[in-house]
Amino acid sequence: MMLQANSLNIRTKGELDQYIATAHISGSWAVYSNMCTYVREAHLLAKEAWSPLQNATLVKWKTPNWVPAEARPLAKQSDPSTPVGINTPWTTDPPEEWARWLWRYPRDP
Repeated sequence: MMLQANSLNIRTKGELDQYIATAHISGSWAVYSNMCTYVREAHLLAKEAWSPLQNATLVKWKTPNWVPAEARPLAKQSDPSTPVGINTPWTTDPPEEWARWLWRYPRDP
């Protein structure tokens, strides 16, 4: 795995899994930081524009347990009963975004 400073070029799901595994090794700040940047850049795109690899990244990526609370990105304020791994919209997202999400992930009342 070749990691360039402040950039991440993931081409395959195997590379993605390797980066995620490396980011979860305690003290891997450079890889963790690059993964956060990669995730943040994907979130800047419309969900319809995500590549299959970006979609997989957003489903698989979780902040490692070794990262102290003060260094963690702000969490979404979403329904705590939402299954883990499903990207719920932000509370500030427009109603149309929530409607798309509810249509894609319907739940029993």
